[in-house]
Amino acid sequence: MKAYDVDHIRNVALVGHQHTGKTTFLESLLLETKQVGRAGRVDDGNSNLDFAAEEIDRKLSIQAALVHAEWKNHKLNFIDTPGYDDFAVEQLGAFAAVETALVFVKSDSGVEVGAEKAWRELNRFGRARFVVVNQMDREHANYQKVVSELQARLSPKIVALHLPIGAGESFRGWVDVLHQKAYLFAPGGATETAIPGDLTAAMVTARDALMNAAADTKDELTEKYLETGELGEEEFRIGLEDAVAHGKVFPVVVAAGGRGHGVTALMDALLDLAPSPAEFLVRGTKPGGTEPMERKPSVGEPVVALAFKALSEQNVGDYTYVRVFCGRLTPGLEVVNASNGQPERIGPLYALNGKLRSDLEGLSAGEIGAAVKLKTTHTGNTLSDRAQPMVVPFPAIPEPLVSVAIHAKGKGDEDKLASGLQRLHEEDPSFRVTVTSDTHQTLLTGQGDTHLAVLLSKLKRKFGVDVETAPPKTPYRETIKGVADERYRHKKQSGGRGQFGEVHLRVEPLPRGSDFEFVDAVVGGVIPGKFLPAVEKGVREVMVQGVVAGYPFVDVRVTVDDGKDHAVDSSEAAFKIAGSMAFRGAVPKAKPVLLEPIYKVEVRVPEEYMGDVMGDLSSRRGRIQGMDQQDGLQIVRAEAPLSELYTYSTGLRSLTHGRATHTRNFSHYEEVPREVADAIIADYKTHAQNHHEEAH
Repeated sequence: MKAYDVDHIRNVALVGHQHTGKTTFLESLLLETKQVGRAGRVDDGNSNLDFAAEEIDRKLSIQAALVHAEWKNHKLNFIDTPGYDDFAVEQLGAFAAVETALVFVKSDSGVEVGAEKAWRELNRFGRARFVVVNQMDREHANYQKVVSELQARLSPKIVALHLPIGAGESFRGWVDVLHQKAYLFAPGGATETAIPGDLTAAMVTARDALMNAAADTKDELTEKYLETGELGEEEFRIGLEDAVAHGKVFPVVVAAGGRGHGVTALMDALLDLAPSPAEFLVRGTKPGGTEPMERKPSVGEPVVALAFKALSEQNVGDYTYVRVFCGRLTPGLEVVNASNGQPERIGPLYALNGKLRSDLEGLSAGEIGAAVKLKTTHTGNTLSDRAQPMVVPFPAIPEPLVSVAIHAKGKGDEDKLASGLQRLHEEDPSFRVTVTSDTHQTLLTGQGDTHLAVLLSKLKRKFGVDVETAPPKTPYRETIKGVADERYRHKKQSGGRGQFGEVHLRVEPLPRGSDFEFVDAVVGGVIPGKFLPAVEKGVREVMVQGVVAGYPFVDVRVTVDDGKDHAVDSSEAAFKIAGSMAFRGAVPKAKPVLLEPIYKVEVRVPEEYMGDVMGDLSSRRGRIQGMDQQDGLQIVRAEAPLSELYTYSTGLRSLTHGRATHTRNFSHYEEVPREVADAIIADYKTHAQNHHEEAH
């Protein structure tokens, strides 16, 4: 494969709701560009792009896939991204690697939540966009209705570039608004035809909207357009290209990807109007700081390349997807991982079409390809020239919010589980593993239930680890609200030396967050000073175990002010036991309570779901703290107990049809309501009793 100049490259991400035909469209593109002899099919399990076992089983994309095509002396690089919400984070790396996105919508159902969310992210990234109204061969296809909805829901700047000729079974061609020509689909390519009379008015309206956008890019074009109402064809094309590149217009094209209809027309539109990498400076920072840097997207500049995804699949290989911004990567080249300072050596490089690969001699500025898995480089890292390193930004991955407790089924599989999770995290950094010290659980936290199910499937398939799951336990705390005294004498005589230690202590509450304070108020040496650390140790051990419900004890002052010792039988062990038992005896008399973690929750939701969301939060013992508005969404801020939030992501998705998102962060601990606390304590006592009976 030959190398292409930067201005002859187009880098494009495909996004949209699941089942809008993104993957099928690219399969048709591979066939159309003669890179395969037969297009794969997702439903048949033989797709070139959805090749992981979990993708084949579920018939949906789970990870980003690369596709490339050479078309009319240009190189087109495509990144197919999942539409299912749990795997939408795969889009973020793609957005960092491309200049343009194709937003797919179905001709019969219009704007779905996947397109809506992707559009908001693309606004944040400032990427150029085309909208693909796909599956125009569906029975209830309605192009005009879909475009009107796109303009209302996503942007009024969405304008038809293509108009469909026919719909459903009669979808047979398109009108090219820019070039004022019409084409019919035909074997071996499209044939030009007369513009249908019923589409002439729509073409004029769309062309006026495109010309208006083009005129808005430069003052001289604006003046000419206002004076004459027209732009020359070259002015129109150049202005429109600039308008697309900078988000002043979003062209709409039509397709029926399953039949291969519209594939070449879309590639032509991308060559006409999509920005090349040459149109944007490469911006970043110096390693380890925030000092800005910028370079031209040129082969002559020092190397800068972004590792935007890792892939590891049996029978396919271990790869790192890379986008080269400057310079040229070649096998054997010594570079530096500018993100962590580690040296890296580039191995073999490949152009990928899903699971199909072809060798590359190098990757130049503007290109996207795959390197054999790099040793010190992970998703989001920048590879750079060693003498002149530069770091390019990578988007923050959303915090995972759905957790499940896991442990290996097989004896001795704990190390395999830990190793497998580490390997999976290198490939997919959007999940988190935490080992909780207070609940003694290993928590796997992902983007959703399906994401977790896929991770567990991969653990078994790739690493042979069967995993058992359980609901996460809430890390409650115990404390007291009152003051109480207790005296305990530990005395044991069993022949020979006995055990003796007597402790009198007082417990009282401390302000929230104070943890623990131990006060020595012993007068007259009634407890020798050498035994007081043992008393404190006994108290601390009970605090770790809990008294009323088995949870750690916090925010308490323990004052020891009296006791007795025995000249022969007293020991550290005896006073440790006396201290622990005195504490256990004092707590029930000091108005013990349970504390629960409270989280700040921020929900971003369309206005029509506001009432449902607020009602649901209230049912979860949430308290609304405030409301705001941003980017056309309502923002609800609330506080809610963690115990009520474990299933919140799933519930919120169901309640709002996937259109709302939320974040949450720990805020503070506060007292559990009495009726909830009673149930927790009763459950603890039942389990403790059952455990006691089993032990005996």
